[in-house]
Amino acid sequence: MLLLTSRALRSFVGGYLAVIIGLYLLDKGFTLPQIGVIFAVGSAVTPLLGTVFGYLGDRFGVKRFLLVSLSSLVVGLVLTYLSSNFFVLLVASALSGYGIVGGLIGGGIGASAAPLFTAMVSKIVRRDELNRTLVVLTAVSSYAGSLGTLLTSLNYSTLFLLGIAISLVSTLVVLPIRDVKRQDDPRAEVSDKRDKTNGASTRKYIQIFTVTALFNGISQGLVVPFIPIIFKLYFGLDNGEIGEIYFFTGLASATAMLFLTDKLANSMGFGRFIAVSRTISAVAALAFPFTREIFLASALFVIFTVFRTLPLPPQQALISSVVSERRRGTALGLNQAARLLLFSASTAGSSYLIPLSLVAPFALALVFTEASSALYYRYFADFRPSVASPLGLD
Repeated sequence: MLLLTSRALRSFVGGYLAVIIGLYLLDKGFTLPQIGVIFAVGSAVTPLLGTVFGYLGDRFGVKRFLLVSLSSLVVGLVLTYLSSNFFVLLVASALSGYGIVGGLIGGGIGASAAPLFTAMVSKIVRRDELNRTLVVLTAVSSYAGSLGTLLTSLNYSTLFLLGIAISLVSTLVVLPIRDVKRQDDPRAEVSDKRDKTNGASTRKYIQIFTVTALFNGISQGLVVPFIPIIFKLYFGLDNGEIGEIYFFTGLASATAMLFLTDKLANSMGFGRFIAVSRTISAVAALAFPFTREIFLASALFVIFTVFRTLPLPPQQALISSVVSERRRGTALGLNQAARLLLFSASTAGSSYLIPLSLVAPFALALVFTEASSALYYRYFADFRPSVASPLGLD
């Protein structure tokens, strides 16, 4: 419950930061390429921190490095509140992961805390219950993030001060949690033995996840950080109106996840579900820049977000099922690193591309989404926790 509380509080802050941070930079007079650089720095440093924290968490305890990661958002928000200097904001973005710190696409976790949250959950939950548990946790985070978007009409200083306070509480509530090795799942021991005796198979799947993460990072980085700015520049919406769209989108995503994700993932197979859901999302996104009707654009954004978010828990459960507990934090950190390093590069490139062609980033995002989806379908189409042995997981 404490872990859920921490994640929900962080998601609440991440929900409105995902909307306002680009708008704040725009109102401060930064150009779109400068905003792209600030976002790119955040998304480039975040995976490095996530990988280091994941590795150190495996070695010395996940909890203590989750605390360090949660604290970095507090420091980043303090710097943002105190200064609007470009170079100070680069440091703040590096610590806070601006552009990917929260929001609806990432399920409200974001930044370097993401792999550590998943690693903590996977230590105490059985593999056959992991997907359902992650569905609930991610849905709660999405609800919290959507509630946070309702605050976007407040002034920036108030939002940053509120973010500092809530993020600090999110860090402190983790303190009473015990960081213990999971004891209740007999498969954990089997997983560790598999990691020692079948290392080639484990490495193969980690490599597959890394490639899918690279493609996924490119596709997200091209469009996700700039959607609030597009709503403002191309559709003439103010911060509060954009926040309302994100609020209803977050509610739809979380509700759909609660009622559909676990059922569809198990009936369709995890890989097939991930591939189909992401394809629907990418097609909806491609239609987004072809309309100037705000109602239709909002509907397309809802479809894009809902179907992009639905497969997040199965993806995390799939990685956690393949990789042993002993290497899980490292693997999740590496997966995030692969995704966000390319996210960073594509975000920087898209900031120059959008002024030339609004359609081009969305078209490229569709191509890379389909490349990632094809790999999930090829290797994991029929994966379910109860039939893991054909993949060499038991």
